[in-house]
Amino acid sequence: MFIDNHFGLKDLIATTSSVMFPCDPNKPYTPVAIADLAKVAGVILAAPELHSNKTYHIASDRFSLGELTKVSISIATP
Repeated sequence: MFIDNHFGLKDLIATTSSVMFPCDPNKPYTPVAIADLAKVAGVILAAPELHSNKTYHIASDRFSLGELTKVSISIATP
């Protein structure tokens, strides 16, 4: 899942205190930012010979959607 999907819903998350995704809000997951993927792709494509036969795991720190809701509320509420 891309973390960017949540940014567009920040105000809705803050006003409803909920995240509307079909998953367990208490289970942590490791989303990734599209910008981070783009940076990695650029580095790899700039020198593919340096990355041959390598695997990269790109993700954020683990958190649950319930935790995201609490953070979103504190960001949106002055």
